[in-house]
Amino acid sequence: MVCQVISRIHCKCESEGRPVKVKSAGLHVMENGVLGCSADGLVYEASSGEQGVLEIKCPFSAADAPLLEVAAKSSHFCAKPTANGELVLKKSHAYYYQIQGNMAILGLKWCDFVLWSPADIFVERIAFDKKLWFDMERKLMHFFCHWLLPELLLKKGREGKDIEEVLY
Repeated sequence: MVCQVISRIHCKCESEGRPVKVKSAGLHVMENGVLGCSADGLVYEASSGEQGVLEIKCPFSAADAPLLEVAAKSSHFCAKPTANGELVLKKSHAYYYQIQGNMAILGLKWCDFVLWSPADIFVERIAFDKKLWFDMERKLMHFFCHWLLPELLLKKGREGKDIEEVLY
């Protein structure tokens, strides 16, 4: 199925006058060793040589209907219709935050967000939001340092040891 989706992405982008190449991304971890991502791929624009993130979603709710129709009928769908009859990813949706994290971790300026179904395909280029990422990174690091790390360490030190004994 991945090959089918990538083939449709190539066709869609070429029809819009921007031929692309797609490559796998793998797992990437930030220098801090705490935050990481595994984007669906990397997109290379042939004309500009620029590189961006590729994130593909295959919503089950859109399996048998056009994406625009599904978005118009469901307030829970990840994208919403615009006044001119196009789709845009909701900035309040978890996918938007995932994409911003992927771009920050990979150090890239844009992401091609793809919604795919057997009946339809939608590609939106989303720009990196530095201000949003600054806030996200602060909250993620707070969660890691004040909640996740202590829990991981306390589980290791449950033989009656104090957390300082486990840390040092």
